[in-house]
Amino acid sequence: MAENDERVCWICYGAQAEFPNMRWVSPCRCRGSMQYVHEACLLRWAEEKELSARVEPLRCPQCNTRLMIAENRSFLVVLGDIYLDAMGELTPVALIGSLGILLWAGLASYGALAYSCTTGISIRQLVQKHDPIVLVAVLPLLPCSLIATRILARVSLEITVDTRGTWRLNVRNSDTLAVEQAGIDDEYAAEHAPGEEPDELGPEDQGDWEDDWEDLDDDELEPFVANEEDPHLANTQVQHPVPYARLIMGSLLLPFVASGLGNALFGSVTRKTFDRTMLGGIVYHGVRWVLGLCYQQQKLSSQRQRRVIQYSQS
Repeated sequence: MAENDERVCWICYGAQAEFPNMRWVSPCRCRGSMQYVHEACLLRWAEEKELSARVEPLRCPQCNTRLMIAENRSFLVVLGDIYLDAMGELTPVALIGSLGILLWAGLASYGALAYSCTTGISIRQLVQKHDPIVLVAVLPLLPCSLIATRILARVSLEITVDTRGTWRLNVRNSDTLAVEQAGIDDEYAAEHAPGEEPDELGPEDQGDWEDDWEDLDDDELEPFVANEEDPHLANTQVQHPVPYARLIMGSLLLPFVASGLGNALFGSVTRKTFDRTMLGGIVYHGVRWVLGLCYQQQKLSSQRQRRVIQYSQS
């Protein structure tokens, strides 16, 4: 009886004196204070574990012994557990597949609508003229190609390899690269005016520079592009995020905008809907490129003229 008084449940930490009517069990190889546990606590803990991971067998968290629990299950319970386990494994896959089918069907519908707007052929004629399976397989490629072309035209992929042989892929905005290059070129032109030659390193300076460069680690070489003491070069390191949402929406609206401009500007020039759409797309991209270039130049000029206002008590 003295031995039972020392028993402590390793789940609820209740002692023998606190719960005299509860049944104690020793389900694993643990000894000492971890040997005994309340049967009700262990069954509740086992039920919680089975709900979180039904496939994994129950094991003691200390000695890793598999816990054996006797259960008189009927055939219906066994069949129901097998069904729930199978559904738990297959439901995420089926959900992802269903969402993929819905997305593909939406892309196919958009492709048919864009093709009809671009060529002037109705969707009914398109379905009657071509095999539906071919249309379902090909039409979603139209919006995908528009989005991929637009994004690749606006981003720059930089692949670098450090001294350790690690490959790094950086995705940067092309507008940011253009602004940075323009700022660096103007800074270089301001420092090195016509008729002035840059300072040359002497033999002793060149030797010291090479020794310092070899002592730098890879982590110290990465930020070496910018000089923190130069505020202009520090500002050029700001990277603007790639506007993926705007690029995707612009890509999806491009066929309809080109068709509208083509019908409005070249309706009397040609009768072919496709030709009018192509001419409208050329005009749209040309005007957009000119306006974007002017915006970038004025934006850069405005940033150079920014000044911090001194604080005034009044």
